Amino acid sequence: MTHVLVTVSRGIIDQATFFDSASLAVRALADFVKGMNAQDDDAAVFAPEGLVANAKNFLDENEHFIQNDQVLKEVTEDEEKPIYIIGNLNHYLGFMVASPDDPWALKTRPRLCPNSAR
Repeated sequence: MTHVLVTVSRGIIDQATFFDSASLAVRALADFVKGMNAQDDDAAVFAPEGLVANAKNFLDENEHFIQNDQVLKEVTEDEEKPIYIIGNLNHYLGFMVASPDDPWALKTRPRLCPNSAR
């Protein structure tokens, strides 16, 4: 479970629901916002990196629900980022996992490998 939907009612955490997928969590957030009282309730989806989306992403200036497909699209695109597994059996560290959201690993760690072309 990597994402959590936290709902708040009158300033007190009402419920925390965990999800494996950011897109499912954001869809649950949108469903919650449809029926929430904008004056008393709030909600947000968090990932290990921080805030993914909150109730305001699905409210207009009059605090009425709006379907925000852009937020769902952004979350779906983030889920489809590739993960690279770099392996060198001759190096003492063995395998390393790096992804586009970890630029330090992609730029610096491969240089540690003595057999690397860099």
